[in-house]
Amino acid sequence: LFSFSDAAKLSSELDSDTYIILAPTHRSILDFVLISYLSFMLPELGIDLPFICAAEEFAKIPVIGFLLHYAQAFFVRRGKGQIDPDVAKQLSKFKRDGKTTFEVFIEGTRSRNRRFLKPKTGILRSLQNTGGQHIIVPITVSYEKIPEQTAFANEHERKDFRLSDFCFWLMDVYKGRISIGRVHIAAGQAIRFGPEAPLNETVRCIQLSQQQRVMVSFYHIKASALVLMLPESLVKEALVDLGCSFWDEDGGCLLETPKDEIELTSVMMQWIHLIAPYFSENFPTWALWMNPQVQPMSERLHKTDSILKVVHAVEKLVAQADRNVKDATTILSSRGFMSPSVRHILQYVESSDFEKNSIFTRAAVDIAQGKGALEQSAMKLSKDLQILEPIFGPARGSGESCLASEVDKGDENFGSWGYKDSGFIINFDDKGKPAVIMKGGRYNICGRHLKSLVSFLESEMRIKLDLLRPTLPSHLNNPIDIPSSALSSDDLLVLQKTMSGKLSTHSKDRCRHGTGHTVEDMFRIRSGAIREMRFPDAVVWPENESDIIEIIKVASENNWCLIPFGGGTNVTHATWCPSNAQESRPIISLDMKAMNEILWVNGEDGVAHVQAGITGRELACQLEQMGFTMGHEPDSFEFSTLGGWIATKASGMKRGKYGNIEDLVRDVRIVDSNGKILGDSCEENDGSSFETYGRVSAGTDLTPIILGSEGCLGIITSAVIRVFPLPEVIEYEGILLHSFDIGISFVQEVSKMGNFKPSSVRLVDNAQFRLGQSLKGEESSFLNRFASHIMKTLIISTFGFMKESTVSVSITFEGSSKEVLYQKQIIRTLSQKYGGFLMGENVGRAGYDLTFAIAYLRDFAMTYGCLGESFETFVHWSRLRELISSTKDRIRVEHRSRCLPGEPLISCRITQLYDEGVCVYFYYLMSYEGIYSPTDIYVEIENAAREEILSQGGSLSHHHGVGKIRGKWIEKIHSKDKRQIFKLIKDGMDPNNLFGARNGSSFLYHGEYEDSEQNSLRVDVDA
Repeated sequence: LFSFSDAAKLSSELDSDTYIILAPTHRSILDFVLISYLSFMLPELGIDLPFICAAEEFAKIPVIGFLLHYAQAFFVRRGKGQIDPDVAKQLSKFKRDGKTTFEVFIEGTRSRNRRFLKPKTGILRSLQNTGGQHIIVPITVSYEKIPEQTAFANEHERKDFRLSDFCFWLMDVYKGRISIGRVHIAAGQAIRFGPEAPLNETVRCIQLSQQQRVMVSFYHIKASALVLMLPESLVKEALVDLGCSFWDEDGGCLLETPKDEIELTSVMMQWIHLIAPYFSENFPTWALWMNPQVQPMSERLHKTDSILKVVHAVEKLVAQADRNVKDATTILSSRGFMSPSVRHILQYVESSDFEKNSIFTRAAVDIAQGKGALEQSAMKLSKDLQILEPIFGPARGSGESCLASEVDKGDENFGSWGYKDSGFIINFDDKGKPAVIMKGGRYNICGRHLKSLVSFLESEMRIKLDLLRPTLPSHLNNPIDIPSSALSSDDLLVLQKTMSGKLSTHSKDRCRHGTGHTVEDMFRIRSGAIREMRFPDAVVWPENESDIIEIIKVASENNWCLIPFGGGTNVTHATWCPSNAQESRPIISLDMKAMNEILWVNGEDGVAHVQAGITGRELACQLEQMGFTMGHEPDSFEFSTLGGWIATKASGMKRGKYGNIEDLVRDVRIVDSNGKILGDSCEENDGSSFETYGRVSAGTDLTPIILGSEGCLGIITSAVIRVFPLPEVIEYEGILLHSFDIGISFVQEVSKMGNFKPSSVRLVDNAQFRLGQSLKGEESSFLNRFASHIMKTLIISTFGFMKESTVSVSITFEGSSKEVLYQKQIIRTLSQKYGGFLMGENVGRAGYDLTFAIAYLRDFAMTYGCLGESFETFVHWSRLRELISSTKDRIRVEHRSRCLPGEPLISCRITQLYDEGVCVYFYYLMSYEGIYSPTDIYVEIENAAREEILSQGGSLSHHHGVGKIRGKWIEKIHSKDKRQIFKLIKDGMDPNNLFGARNGSSFLYHGEYEDSEQNSLRVDVDA
């Protein structure tokens, strides 16, 4: 440590404006305190406690930022590459205040694999430009085992420091699980650094001095021998010949050799800079990677037999890495990825059966692509991906561009889910740091800064989101260029005269009514890939049953086809129009939302007569004002309609208390293809005196036939539904459980509670639980953030919850005070039985409310290059675990077999409980970086997942319905005789196929499905 004293002595001999710069290597977070510790414990060195230059991320970390600040740290923004005015002002103030010692890490960031990184010059330049003389002390901090070594090996890319990870590490230290061996600190000869000193030459001298003092122990030698497959004695001999310094083998503690290949290689990198000159001739870029200060190979290089054998072994790793990257690039290009990214190539190599070393492979990808680092690679699409270029043009039709569509007048988004005033957006703070925020104020999550959401997605999927360059527009305001309506002006005049409601041929209205809310719908609209789709030729909004009767009459006379439209939230292509090859007639879409009234309520009998176009939110609000609830809340509750629920045979979140739609509907009124009103209890009246019975035994009922008919048997105009008094209390609970398997056992017992089941019970797997954590947002105050971190740490340490396996259950209780109290007692007992931890009312409420907000997340992900969707099924308890496991595995296999970029994000949740089984939702998210036709790939993988579900005993759908998207499986799930019965019903009620949506069972009877994977629309769309 004599160099410290020499520097202090030299400083005192010069003028008063002389400052000492301590320049240590940077391998660990401990580097921040080690030099300060020396200065404090050894005052005889004559070095004041330094002011530490740290990255600004550390300032924001609870506790750590606080401690660093009081340890005399000042914080700078990384990557400026030039003089930062703010930092220059800070440094000038320090110097004016008499501060004489600074600590600067010239590598900028911690080296993840022990290599020396290319120096950064920004801070030194700022110090130089703020006046005075400087004396730089190069310092080498050599670790036997770096504290973060295992974490670095397990991360796919550089991550910001997290307090929670640090707390877990401290816990492991406390429990004696962490041993890092010895740490050696050596200071090099002091370097004068004046106003005129050449900056690049100075940093070169600093780094060369640091390299000369690196220490190596037997721990490093043993790891190196395993990586290079050479004898330990030969590796040590080579390092001795290279002039390496060694720890005493008798000192320190015995460290366990890493088993992980990445960690092993990073340990070997302790000395890799020493052999860089041997690569400068044949592998010059590799030589710079090993040592930024490498000099050209000269004849004076020491070339002993041991050195050459070690160099040759490393050359094999280098050559293999280069070959792997070249082969991977060729293969990906042959698969249609015209410009595979750094990240994609690396993923392919690592997932293949190539012989490889991961650290060298990652370096080879960077070198081949000319990138500085993996995290700097930008997400880009192939230049041939013309389908992604928005093709919105002037709207067709005279004067249409000047007219507002009904879509524009409404409060819903077009091309994405939800309300226009809501949705996830990226917000950058004044320091350029991104955070996801949900705009608006409709949901509890609105306004929160979700700073970990993007990092969660990037980490889980091993991708990088380019937040500055969205892949698709987040919403659409432009007119849409689609084929003109097939209806003539005379046709439109006739149609308008038949009814009192509105009529539109606006391109945006027609497009909205010819699509639903599948990921394919949203992608096609937002990318502009809709020209070849067929859309309704007109949209009408009937206001009463008389309008509908007249529309049906005119449609029959003119040979038109009718497709009813509710909320447009279907995820089955139910509102897609059949192709011209299948359906040559003009198509009219009947939007039912103008028929949205509650006609009457009979509180004593507990029933109400409601028009079919009412949305869930409208129905709930109006009933609540009367003191009632229907209790039916599907995830699409805000936008879907009563008629849509009946047509698809829907289910809601509160099924546990109120039942499914078939339990809630007592009677249905429809208008058939002859313009006749049909219903079980009463027909041919205006509905005002429409009465209904309870249970009857008078032959087959019409209502069960209409349930699930998907718009193919008639137009649903209204229904008599059950209503219930508003519950006395509504309470929530959130429960943590140790694993998804335990969670299944827990909810299976809950399902046996009979009439006392909570109204809603939702179990999410670990992936979805961690996603939920990323959506919690950051606490507003330091104390709240600190308390949150402490709480997490205590829960994990005290109750043994592990972040990689923990799951959660959100429960909603409704009913009388006594009923809810009894339910909560049972739940508490079951929670204790399965080792659960009750998180309380707020967590349970947040889990329930998040259902409505999370639907927006899919379209946010699409904006930044990811496609995601959910799909559901019913499965018996006895086959539940195997179905979930097999389906997730099938998605991973399908994803990998297509060489897709990144990893798939797959999660599931159990949403509805039955005595015999459950409804399971699967969620799948994939990156579409560089993919020519991403929705085709997505559909292929989802179809494969559906095949797996069916093979494992799952249903085709639990409540979404069949539509056209699942029509090809009808033959598989229904026998020929059963399909014939359906056909006879269709022919009897609609012999001319007036209601020609071709959904569900009707999919097979009009334009048969062919095995060529071309469903009812894809022939036209993808031709």
